[in-house]
Formats: sequence, C-alpha cells, structure tokens
Amino acid sequence: MKKLPENLDPALEQLLLEKAFQDLSLTERTWVAEQLSVEQYRIFRKLLLETKQAFRAQAKTEFPDPAIKAHLQNRLRGQRKSVSWSEKLRAVFYHPIPTWKVALAFMALLLGFTFYQAKVQASYKENFYVQHAKELKIQRAAMQEDSLAQQTYQGRSIGAEEELKKLFISVN
Repeated sequence: MKKLPENLDPALEQLLLEKAFQDLSLTERTWVAEQLSVEQYRIFRKLLLETKQAFRAQAKTEFPDPAIKAHLQNRLRGQRKSVSWSEKLRAVFYHPIPTWKVALAFMALLLGFTFYQAKVQASYKENFYVQHAKELKIQRAAMQEDSLAQQTYQGRSIGAEEELKKLFISVN
C-alpha cells in the first residue's frame, strides 16, 4: 500500500472531498491511480469527510468556558490599571517623534518669526523715516525755489513792463 504524500496535491484533495472513486472520469481515475490505490482513495476520502464533519460539529457546539473569559477580562483590566502616572507621562513625551522635539521646533519657529517681524518693522520704520526726510528735503528745496522764483519774477516783472513799454513805443 502506498503512503499518502506529506504535501497532498490540492487537486487530489479536492477530488477526495468532492467525488467518490466510481464517480471519477477516466482521466481523473488514471491520474489518481498514479498517486494512490483505489482502497487508499476510499480510506483517505472517508477520513477527510469525517474530519471535516467533526470540525463543523465542534465549531457549532463548542463555546469557550465563561470562567476563562472572565479570567482573561480581569487580567486585561489589571494590566490597564497597573500603568503608573510616570509611565503615562513617559508615553506622552516619547512617541516616534518625541513631544519635546516638536515643542522645541515650535519654539524655534516662534522665535524666528518674532525676530523676523522685529526686523521687518525696523526696516519699515527706517524706510519710512528716510522717505519722510527725502520728502521734507524736496519740499524745502521747492519752497526755496518758489521764493527765489517769486523774487526773480517780481524783479523781472518790473523790468519786463519797462521793456514792453519801450517795445510798444518803438513800434508806434
């Protein structure tokens, strides 16, 4: 009698579960005959079907003992309660990215932003004062030019009137 191979071919196992030897086709019979005898096929088929049936029956009727369930739940509750406050605190600060590193990065970002704002405000004030000073210089220069132009115009206007009179007299 041949021994059942340790690694049973899935196709052979499927045939054992689905068909009796007399229900096999001619090609299936020749293929099975190369691996097992007819008697072995029947024995293995019976074994597989009874095992499958026993597992189904056991799965339907067998439930875990309630005492085991209660014991496991109590142990789980005990483990949850046994965590000390220092372990909880450690768990908060030691993540894959530790909390202190995140806090340090946030502080550095906040400090950088503060310095940047101070620099921008100083630059803005400096630009404001420089621009204001330039405008004041321009206004003063314009006022000086206006006063000079006014003095010049008043001086020329008298001379220009005389010249116009001369021109008018010479034309007539």
